[in-house]
Amino acid sequence: MTEQISNKSVSRTPTQNINHNEQNATPAKSRSVKGLGARNKTSRRSEASGAEHQDHQNSTENAENGISEEETSTRKKPLAPKEPAIVYTDVNGVEVTKKLVHAVQDKLSKEEKHSLRELEEYMVTEGGAWALGAAHLDLIGKILLDKKWPVEVKILTLCLIQAAAFKDDVILLLYQDRKDHYIMRYVTSIEYLSFEEQENVAKLVGFF
Repeated sequence: MTEQISNKSVSRTPTQNINHNEQNATPAKSRSVKGLGARNKTSRRSEASGAEHQDHQNSTENAENGISEEETSTRKKPLAPKEPAIVYTDVNGVEVTKKLVHAVQDKLSKEEKHSLRELEEYMVTEGGAWALGAAHLDLIGKILLDKKWPVEVKILTLCLIQAAAFKDDVILLLYQDRKDHYIMRYVTSIEYLSFEEQENVAKLVGFF
């Protein structure tokens, strides 16, 4: 009889066993979270202490070397460039275009002369770039890439493109150069160009 009573008092249903296990697990979980928080706080204190120690060590080394805090803060600031930036003035597109026309018109074919006149009209008037296309790029590419043209003519052509860069719609013309890449081929050969050409290529890139 005593054994039966004892077995009844010890036996539990499955639901009671789960609740009992959860109650026993909760304090352990709480202790684990508290322990993790304590470790994080200790880690942060250790990092802060290390940074303070490093700052103190740097200050001590500077003092031993005779470097004041003001000099140290000055050294940390980025130094201004010794040479001022180069700023190119605007190119006189009308004058450059007239000089180019005068220099090359006698050496062009009938079609090329027509393209040159349209380029001149674009540069000296408010006409839009919609009237310019492949023929005009062919002319520019011929002057830039053909070695028969003197350096002076190539520089005038570069100056014309520089002046055109100030027009909002010049991109319509340059976008059509994606086929033959006249301008890009000339620019990428910069190491083989004369100093004057290299300077004007740099200006051209700066304008864009």
